[in-house]
Amino acid sequence: MAIDNSKINIEDIGFIASHGTSTILNDRIESVAINKIFGEKAQNIPVTAMKSILGHSLGACTIIEMIGGIMAMNDSFVPMIANLEEVDPQCNLSFVMHQALQKNVKSFLIKNSSFGGKNTAIVIRKF
Repeated sequence: MAIDNSKINIEDIGFIASHGTSTILNDRIESVAINKIFGEKAQNIPVTAMKSILGHSLGACTIIEMIGGIMAMNDSFVPMIANLEEVDPQCNLSFVMHQALQKNVKSFLIKNSSFGGKNTAIVIRKF
């Protein structure tokens, strides 16, 4: 719904800021959802998890990731996932590992959840 409401093409999503809590069940469910939404294009969209750098900030996680994502978009890069050394084979996405990715990004998707059932999906784009 966030992508539909943004009125942009799915191809314009430059990266996904995932919930990415590094728990087996959550990561697998999130990977399935991303693959379902993006189909074959999912393999070409960089996926990051800013929580790996910042920690889980509970109810503030979406706004913090929005600020981080906007800064990354303005500086033309996608942050890496800190400490990700081995990917679960069932999480078949294009994770940004080992170093940030230089990329001109026009928009990105934040997919987040926090304790208490607060689920968020937001598309941020440049104007």
